[in-house]
Amino acid sequence: MLRRTLTRWRTIATLGVLLAVGLTTTACSRGFATTGSSATTGPPVTTFAPFPVSKFQSSATVRAGHTTRVPLGGGGVAILPAGAAQPGTTVTVSSADPPGHLDATERPISPPVHIALSRGTLRGAATLEFPFRAASVPRGVNPTSAIGVSTYDDSSHTWVELDFAARISGRMIIVRVPHFSWWDPWTWDWANLGARVSQDILQFLGKR
Repeated sequence: MLRRTLTRWRTIATLGVLLAVGLTTTACSRGFATTGSSATTGPPVTTFAPFPVSKFQSSATVRAGHTTRVPLGGGGVAILPAGAAQPGTTVTVSSADPPGHLDATERPISPPVHIALSRGTLRGAATLEFPFRAASVPRGVNPTSAIGVSTYDDSSHTWVELDFAARISGRMIIVRVPHFSWWDPWTWDWANLGARVSQDILQFLGKR
């Protein structure tokens, strides 16, 4: 979580510097006063990116001594190594009716999926692979630092960011998970981040 939090703030800080330069340059070129200005701005509006609509379903039965692969939709897949679940267990995947929403600074890359076992719990870890498009992040941004995977926590009723990193291999986001629940890959909501930072900068310039 610490690594992801630091990455989040580095991203916001970088975006803030770029916007500050742009806004200051614009203000100067248009003759706007930044000293003693009475300009006021309203409170930032928080919006949440909606989850993509999907009603995908799939299932697979665990066989003793075999790896189990279950489609996640869109080319994604859940991979259970041999011994990760009891033989005969059915692994089900559904993307219908995801709960809640991600943080306002995050935007889902693909529909959330709910993964469940018909009996028992996951032993060890499973691998989830979600499809990834380079267009999901702006040019010049390192995709690895701009993506994450969250799971829905039933007790707090919120989406919680993983404490460990996801990685990108080819066109897939790959992450190892210790349990099954709702899972969703995301990237920063660049428009929301930009709006928040520009709002803060404009308030700063107006109050100097």
